Amino acid sequence: MNSTTSVSPELRAQVVSQYQLDDSKPEARFDEIVESVAKSCGVSAAMLIFAGNENTVVKSTYGIDVPSRALDQSLVVSQIISPLRTIVFNDITKADPGTYDLIQEAGFGQIQSLAGLPLVAPNGVALGAFALMDFAPHDFTMVQIEALARASRRVVELLESNKMAAELVAAKAAANYADNSKQIVSELVDEMLKNHGWWAARSYWVDEGQLHAEPWRFETVAPQSIRKLAEQNGAQVIIDDVLKYPKPTLKPIEQATWLGDLEPFKRAGVRNIVVLDIAGVLAFALRLVFVVPNTQALTPDITASLATASLLLPKVIRQERARAELHYRATHDALTGMLNRRGLEQVVEPIEQTPSGAVHAVVYMDIDRFKSVNDTHGHAVGDEVLSHVTADLVRQIRPTDVLARLGGDEFLLLALNVTDLAGAKAAAERILGQVNGAFRTKTGLEIPVSVSMGLSLWRAGDSFQDALRVSDALMYRAKQQGGGLYVDEAEAKSSNVSSDAVDFAALGSSPQVVVRPVLSVESSSKSEVFAEVQGGSGQTDSRQIAKLVSTRLKAFGSAEASGLLVQFPNNYWTRGGLIEDIVGDLKRQIPSTEVTVVIDCSLANPSVRQTAMQLKKRANVELLLANFGSGPNELVMLEQLAPVALGLATEAVASLGTLEPMVNSLKTGIAIAAALGLRAVAFHLNSESQREQLTQLGCDEFIFVHQQSKGK
Repeated sequence: MNSTTSVSPELRAQVVSQYQLDDSKPEARFDEIVESVAKSCGVSAAMLIFAGNENTVVKSTYGIDVPSRALDQSLVVSQIISPLRTIVFNDITKADPGTYDLIQEAGFGQIQSLAGLPLVAPNGVALGAFALMDFAPHDFTMVQIEALARASRRVVELLESNKMAAELVAAKAAANYADNSKQIVSELVDEMLKNHGWWAARSYWVDEGQLHAEPWRFETVAPQSIRKLAEQNGAQVIIDDVLKYPKPTLKPIEQATWLGDLEPFKRAGVRNIVVLDIAGVLAFALRLVFVVPNTQALTPDITASLATASLLLPKVIRQERARAELHYRATHDALTGMLNRRGLEQVVEPIEQTPSGAVHAVVYMDIDRFKSVNDTHGHAVGDEVLSHVTADLVRQIRPTDVLARLGGDEFLLLALNVTDLAGAKAAAERILGQVNGAFRTKTGLEIPVSVSMGLSLWRAGDSFQDALRVSDALMYRAKQQGGGLYVDEAEAKSSNVSSDAVDFAALGSSPQVVVRPVLSVESSSKSEVFAEVQGGSGQTDSRQIAKLVSTRLKAFGSAEASGLLVQFPNNYWTRGGLIEDIVGDLKRQIPSTEVTVVIDCSLANPSVRQTAMQLKKRANVELLLANFGSGPNELVMLEQLAPVALGLATEAVASLGTLEPMVNSLKTGIAIAAALGLRAVAFHLNSESQREQLTQLGCDEFIFVHQQSKGK
């Protein structure tokens, strides 16, 4: 990490300009952070100060007045920012005479205790300092110092958001939003309306201190009176260049005077609105206005969801513009907004090819007992849990960290440029503490949430897949031991990660196999079964896994089944020829059974497609393309893999019986299967009602979550 002592005045000026710190105005969100950490630590005063070009910039204070000072006369510059260090004085009177005199000369004569640390940008330049103070001696605990550190990371995160917003506004002025930024915002708005039953929404883009209104967007439940707001779609300009609502705020329409003439709103029946401003105070880019049905519409969960979106949106838009040749949906998970596997590959590839020697932390996360949540409460509740975990993760990471959803309930955190294993472990434990706990759904269900984590280190230039395999196996070791974090202690001696660093057979949890019948519309006597291999990421003995599958088939009474559908965990596809070896051993054990391997559409990257094609050719097996209708490259997979059957999108199947069944998605998948002469299979049904609806749509085969008799 760079020290500001070696930073040239020119570079310092450039960084200050990027973050727009000189002459920056106070912001409520910084005041809230400063006051909150001061109260939680039990001190009387706190301050947040940045280093400007010539003078310090006092951004926020609590319990004390702090004047701006020349940089060469500033206590925080000389003691915290320039040496880039954390200072703790439980009793200033006991400090060395030089330090004591310096504190007195800096105008803090009434302060008796002080703890401060630098605010460091991702490029290593110290931007300012966050300090806690008291008017009496105060014993600062490690818990309090960690609280100050968390608050400091939050401040830097907001500064990054401001910076990205500035880039967004600058690009907008040049390109006039010729990209798809508006489309991204529209999708966010539509999702909020749909998920929360709100009535209408409008986006106001900022340009030179003016808010320019987009057309109103309405949810299907909106009353006809509210829809009259569509008549306001003409040009409308409202002067308001200050970020007033950095977090979602519920307001009665009478207080929204910045909207101009309020009579059309009142005539339309608008009583309450929720307002959210996106981006920073000097680079205020977007205001979102939602028309809500009542004053109870803005719950804490919805507030947290919108706050998360406000942090992610500027980054998403900037990434869209930076690589316009790729569509956002191809690199991000639709539910959580995180990077998907393809997006992660694009981040990892340049690091892997640049042997800089920098060390990064790879944290593999898996939600404990998530399958039981889906089976017991349905996929809609499961999606709420995934979104909740995502929001918790986003709030805890640094702006430079990378988050990805690898599929299902598996997440990956790539923490760039960590100093050592101990620091990475402390960060992982902090995240673990934040995520673990009870979560209340929109319907009032209380779901216990916890995650298992595996942590490994990865050096730039080495194989990322090796580090991923290590952290994956360590995660399963943690799960095997009841959850929590598991770190390979051998890594404490070396930050080099190799494929031999971990004994996978020892670390991996024992795999399990669940067998269910495949029920056919044409013939209830069709002898075909579905075997799902679960867990066992560390297991490398293909013969043992194949034997386990054949043993479970015999126990199920299907050893001589004419057809077998077998599905492996997604991470098996990235482990060389593991699946090919398992299938080969399995075919030798059950030679009379035709084997079809199930591959999920979420595994759409080129390397997995190549593995699947080689498997089909070398092992002489057919493929079933599952979860069809949920991936960005499923048509490519359909063409390259030539499957014998299509598995319908799991989310669409689960929606049957709910208020918003995804019938069109199911119709499309079934129609494509029929047009190509393929079987259409529905996985993970929960009820006979779902089977009846799918039969009417033309689905051929069904697999229930719980075993059903073939006579049903």
